[in-house]
Amino acid sequence: MELRLFPLHTVLFPGMTLPLNVFEPRYLQLVDECTRDDEPFGVVLIREGPEVGGFAVPHDVGTTARIEVAEPGLLNRISLVSRGEQRFRITELHHDRPYLWADAELIEEPSGEASGELRERAGEQLRAFAQLRSRARGEYERDPGDESPDGAAALADAICATGAGTADERQRLLETIDPVERLGRAVEMFEEVLELLRRRVDEAAVRRWSEPGGLN
Repeated sequence: MELRLFPLHTVLFPGMTLPLNVFEPRYLQLVDECTRDDEPFGVVLIREGPEVGGFAVPHDVGTTARIEVAEPGLLNRISLVSRGEQRFRITELHHDRPYLWADAELIEEPSGEASGELRERAGEQLRAFAQLRSRARGEYERDPGDESPDGAAALADAICATGAGTADERQRLLETIDPVERLGRAVEMFEEVLELLRRRVDEAAVRRWSEPGGLN
C-alpha cells in the first residue's frame, strides 16, 4: 500500500489519540489529500533529522492514523485529531512529493493470550496511573474501576499510550509484534515509571501542604 508519512518525535500506538497542530504547507497538503481520499496517514518516529523543515529519516515501523477531526484555524493552520489504527512496516521510502511517503505493508499480529496474573498486573498499573494523574492535577481522586481493555495487545498498547518510558523504549515496544511478549515488556517498563511518578506526586503534595494556607 502507498502511505503518506508524518514523521514525529513521538510514537503512536493503535487506539491512541494524537492531536496535531498542522501548519507546514506540505503537511497541510497531506491532510487535504487524506481527507479527500478518506485514507489514513502513517506516523513514524524520527530516527534522525528535523521534525519541521527538510526530510527526516524515520524508523521502519509505525502506526497508521485516521483523521477524526480537522478544524481550520488562524494563519492557515489546521487543528487535527487522529487515532492510531494498525502497525505497518516501510518497505520503500519516496522523496518525490513535498511530504515523505512510502510503500508499506500492514503488520498482522499473531494470536496469543497472556496469563491472568499478567493481565491483572497490567490493569492494576493502568488504574494506579489514572489515580496518580488525578492527584498530580489536584483533581478529585476517584476509583477508575476496571476500565482496562481486553486482551494482551490492547493492554500493552494502552500502557504505551500513557507516554510512559522514552521514545526509544516505546519504539521498541511498537516493534515487538508478539502481544504477550509486548505486554510483559510494557508492564516491566511501566513499573519503574509508576514508582518515579509516585515519588514526584507525593513530593508535590507535601510541598502544597507545607505552603502558607495549605491547610485551608
